[in-house]
Amino acid sequence: MLWFRNTWRLQSADGASIPSLRLETANVVRAEHDTLGTYQFAFDAEAEVLFTENETNAHRLRGVLNPTPFVKDAFHDYVVAGRRDAVNGEHVGTKCAPQKPEIVR
Repeated sequence: MLWFRNTWRLQSADGASIPSLRLETANVVRAEHDTLGTYQFAFDAEAEVLFTENETNAHRLRGVLNPTPFVKDAFHDYVVAGRRDAVNGEHVGTKCAPQKPEIVR
């Protein structure tokens, strides 16, 4: 799993941009951050790469609307509950994880 620590909510008044993780090829994720720079996360295994945002599920915790439809517990909802809509199908976010296809429902 690869994720950016969610500091953009704390720094939003400073105009901090949100970093991004984006699927570049079948086994490479591009990580971009204003301060840290650009990196690649590469892996050997053939896998489906799941993406979500590193945002707390405010709806589950407090019963209020989430700032995004993709929240940090999306991988659990996808793998355990079979909710395919829990992860971002556009293959972008602030949190990602390669997942072996035989494990996914």
